[in-house]
Amino acid sequence: SRVFSVFHTRHSKMAAVQVRNVTLQRNPAKFTDDFDFNITFDCSEELSDDLSWKVTYVGSSASSTHDQVLEDAEVGPVAVGPNEFTLNCPAPDPELIPEGELLGVTVILLSATYKEQEFLQVGWYVNNDIPGAEGEEQAVVDCAKVVRNVLTDQARVTTHTIDWK
Repeated sequence: SRVFSVFHTRHSKMAAVQVRNVTLQRNPAKFTDDFDFNITFDCSEELSDDLSWKVTYVGSSASSTHDQVLEDAEVGPVAVGPNEFTLNCPAPDPELIPEGELLGVTVILLSATYKEQEFLQVGWYVNNDIPGAEGEEQAVVDCAKVVRNVLTDQARVTTHTIDWK
């Protein structure tokens, strides 16, 4: 099992929580495999509430109505100091992805919130294809043959300043 480092963040003295690293287990993987994100972060002060972590799979670039929340988890209580956990998410439901949009490039998003305030969003491109079938028309896509490759070296990280009190 290969582990891929998704990104490292720089230290900022303003945030109570600093996400240090996110790694994705098993990449590339079958489309039907779970996602396992190992998340490490530092907490510099006692928090009165849990952290919320959400993983969203973008099912169509044309409309957010096809987005699938794969996991929405609360983590806490959070200890001051270094923290680490694995966020396990099921694969997206192919029945909820519009016809003709299962193969090709899409996006998966990881967002972190505290008291309903988003302080981190990480996005990755995901390429779904059937090895050896490049250029062939696929009338019906067999999900068991689809391989997803999260482009971990192209993470888009957005951080927001929030009220940690």
